[in-house]
Amino acid sequence: MKKPLLIAGFLLAAGSAMAMGPHGKPNPERMMERMTQKLELNESQQAELAKIMEDARAEREDLVARMKAHRERTEEKIAGILTAEQRGRFEEMKAERKKRRAERRERFREQRASRAD
Repeated sequence: MKKPLLIAGFLLAAGSAMAMGPHGKPNPERMMERMTQKLELNESQQAELAKIMEDARAEREDLVARMKAHRERTEEKIAGILTAEQRGRFEEMKAERKKRRAERRERFREQRASRAD
């Protein structure tokens, strides 16, 4: 029982640093290979690790979907209390926020690419 918990804790603490592939995207295969090698995991542990990682991926996807739905509901409620002019400005604010997020993501990708060189 302690080994799976230890592995899960390790995944949470160090997994993202080891598992990043090019462009800052998670690379579960790379994480499996590195953990198998560095921790000398046996076949049973590798199977358990694969299951833990798959469960975590599914949970992450569910969380992202729930967060998106929550944000959309909140924005609808906010828009519901605004005048037509305010709703227009609110939409502009959302578009600007989206643009800044995209710019930040691009800068992050460029930084990761320059570090990989």
